[in-house]
Order: sequence, then C-alpha cells, then structure tokens
Amino acid sequence: MGIHLFKYPKEIIKEIILGANASEELADKIKTIIDQTPEFSHVKLTKAYIAEKSYRLEFKSL
Repeated sequence: MGIHLFKYPKEIIKEIILGANASEELADKIKTIIDQTPEFSHVKLTKAYIAEKSYRLEFKSL
C-alpha cells in the first residue's frame, strides 16, 4: 500500500478529533499548526476521553 495525497480546499476541514490515546504532544503539535495557519483558523480541535463512570467516550474542546 502506498500513501495517496491530493490537494483539497482547506475550508472543508471543520474539526479534528483526536482519539482517547492521542498524546498531549500530538495535540500541542496540531494546535500549533492550526494557530499558525490562517487557512485553518476556523478548525475546531477536540479530544476524546474515556468516561470514568460509564462505558463511553466524552469529548472536550482543546
């Protein structure tokens, strides 16, 4: 399998959701890219967390 990259309009990206196991380092890197790229200023960054008292995921905006 190869890597397939293609151009896309930046405005179609509305939100990036990081998984529950994503590191804080990854979240910081992505937040920096969003903050430093004017075309991504509208993108919402969210992280999933495992709920402590129930069998589900909770989501928090970063």
